[in-house]
Amino acid sequence: MLEEIVVTARKREENLFDVPVSVTAMSQSQLDRADIDNPVDLSAFVPGLNFAAANAGTDGRGSNPNIAFRGIRQQLGTPSTQVGALFRDGAYMGGGAGIVPIDDLQRVEVIKGPQTAYFGRHTFSGAINYIPRTAGEETSGKGEVSYSPSRHDSFKLAAAAGVPMSETMGIRISASYKKDGGDFEFGDGEPLNEQVTQAISGMFTVRPTEDLSLRFSGYFVDADDTYVNDSIGPTVAAGQCNRTFTGQYLNPATGVRTPFTRNLALLTFAEFCGTFPRGDNIVTPRALVPTAAISVGGDISAAFNENIFMGKYSGLPNLPDAFGGNNNTRQFQVNGDYDMGGYTFSFIASHAVTGSSYAFDQNFGLATSPLLLPRGFQT
Repeated sequence: MLEEIVVTARKREENLFDVPVSVTAMSQSQLDRADIDNPVDLSAFVPGLNFAAANAGTDGRGSNPNIAFRGIRQQLGTPSTQVGALFRDGAYMGGGAGIVPIDDLQRVEVIKGPQTAYFGRHTFSGAINYIPRTAGEETSGKGEVSYSPSRHDSFKLAAAAGVPMSETMGIRISASYKKDGGDFEFGDGEPLNEQVTQAISGMFTVRPTEDLSLRFSGYFVDADDTYVNDSIGPTVAAGQCNRTFTGQYLNPATGVRTPFTRNLALLTFAEFCGTFPRGDNIVTPRALVPTAAISVGGDISAAFNENIFMGKYSGLPNLPDAFGGNNNTRQFQVNGDYDMGGYTFSFIASHAVTGSSYAFDQNFGLATSPLLLPRGFQT
C-alpha cells in the first residue's frame, strides 16, 4: 500500500492524492538520501522546477532566487519581478532565500501553477514551501559530517536536536557549516570559486490553551564566496614566441583569397603562444586580496565609503576586503492556529532582512587602468 502523504499546500492538512493541484512533496529523509541541501539540487529531482543562480555562484547563492516553474521565467533578475517564490512555513522568503540550507525540515512542498490565492504575489507560476521540523513528542537529533578531498577540500558539519519541554512546549535547534572548495586558484594561491556557508535556525512551539497553538521560528545565514569573472594571463612575454602562422584572407564579395604570414615573435604584447591553461592548470594572475595598485584608495572598503547612503543599511554584510561576495539573511516569524470548532483561524507575522555586497575588478585583472566597481543593495 502507498503511504499517506499529508501536505498543507492549500493552508490545511490534506492527503496529497486528494489535493486538486500539482504538488511534489519530499520528506527530509528523502532529501537526505538524494543529498539535497539547497534549492538548485532540489530542482534536479522535481519535474517542471528550475532554480537558477542569479549571481556568479552556481548553487543559487546571493540575494535573488531566480525560480522557474514549467518554463515560465522572470524577465529581470530582481525579487520584485519573481513569477515563483519561496516560503518558509507559509511566510514569504524574498532576497537571500537561495542561501538558506534545507537540511532540517519536515518536508518540502513544490506547488506548480498559479498560487496567488493562497500565497499572494510572486507566485503566478508556482511556489515552494519549506515546512520546518518541530520538537516532536520525544527527544531526537541528527548529525552529518562529510568530507571531499580535492584541490581545495570541501566539507560539511551539521547537527540538529529537538527537545519536548513539557506536554505543551518544545524547542528545536539546528546549525551547519559548509565549505565548497574552489577548483581553481588566484595568483596568491587562495581558492577561486570557493563558498562558505554558516547557518543556524530554531523553532519554539507552545500551546497556551487547548484550542490555540503558536510557533516561533527564525534563522540566520551568512554565506561568503570568492566568485569572480576573471581572465587568465598570457604565458609568454612579448617577443618570446617563436611561432609563425600562415593563412588566407577571403574577400566574400569577390571570392579572392590573399595569402598572409604572421611571425608572433614580432608582437609587442604578451600572449599564450598556442598554450592555453586548462583543468588544474588554471590560475588567475590576480590575488584574492587586491593591492593598492589595482584598488580604489588601496582598499576595497574605500569605494563603499564613498557612498553616503551605504551606512544606514544595517542588513549589509561587513564590507569586503577581498574580491567575491558577502551575503547574509535573517528572518523571524510567528505562526498561530486557533481551532474554532470545525474551522481554523491561522495567522502569520514575519520580519526578514537581507544584505548582499559583491566586489570585483571591472577590468578582469588586466594591467591597464584597473577599475574596481563594488556594489551593495538591501531588501
